[in-house]
Amino acid sequence: MSLPGGPADKLGNRYELWWTVVQIQNLLLGQWDSIRIEVPGIDKVEFELIRGNVRSYHQVKRSAATGKWTLAELASPDIGILQSIEIQLKTPESQYVFRFKQ
Repeated sequence: MSLPGGPADKLGNRYELWWTVVQIQNLLLGQWDSIRIEVPGIDKVEFELIRGNVRSYHQVKRSAATGKWTLAELASPDIGILQSIEIQLKTPESQYVFRFKQ
């Protein structure tokens, strides 16, 4: 179980950074046409990758305070991941990637 704030928060931010760097590398290798980081108006998405008509929305989190993410936690108002997934997947060309570090 990770503790809130402090070192745990820094490790979570570092994991988010490295996942973003990996996807930028994939962009440079031609797997994606573009990347938009912290897109205004899109909540609970770290970045959006675009290739043709396909939009891939990515959210990165460190492990939950309890050690595991539950559907109830992901749907809670303060986390809101499931609500974001519902909004982003309204078009058939959309993907949503939820990555977490345990």
